[in-house]
Amino acid sequence: MGRSISLLFAKEGAGVAVLDLNEAAAKMVAKESGKDTSHVTAVRVDVSSSKEVNAAVQAILARWGRIDILVNCAAIHRDERFVDGDEEMWDLLMAVNLKGTFLPTKAVLPAMIEQRYGRIINFASASGKVGSAREVVYSATKGGVIAFTKALAREVARYGININVICPGPIETPMLLE
Repeated sequence: MGRSISLLFAKEGAGVAVLDLNEAAAKMVAKESGKDTSHVTAVRVDVSSSKEVNAAVQAILARWGRIDILVNCAAIHRDERFVDGDEEMWDLLMAVNLKGTFLPTKAVLPAMIEQRYGRIINFASASGKVGSAREVVYSATKGGVIAFTKALAREVARYGININVICPGPIETPMLLE
């Protein structure tokens, strides 16, 4: 989904920073956009690391002077019974799916507040609204993204910042096919 979103924004002429833990994948998307590196750049970032996220956001601001749109769609998924999972699995899904939405949002908000404009699009899941068997922890993280988005949208609307959450059902992506 992030690939498709990045390519669409690039096609429409936006400057796009593709952030991904997999640097090769980010570079492939940037190359696939057909735009030169002045319009599309790839950055390796672990969205669960505040140090890496903050450095990436500062580099983007130094390059383009502003950030108008943030799309938070990094996610991981585990299809397993809750009783078979462990604390490490819980921590990993919480770090990527929930903290990985919190950190980029926190990093871009000061610039958006200063420019009095911004759009943040968070990806959750239908599982976050209704829960899914064998996806208990994933459902919990996505429910957290939904609540985070609703609450923060109320807090920052007065600065001209609009935050929405998208809750797709199953989409044929590599994550679904794992």
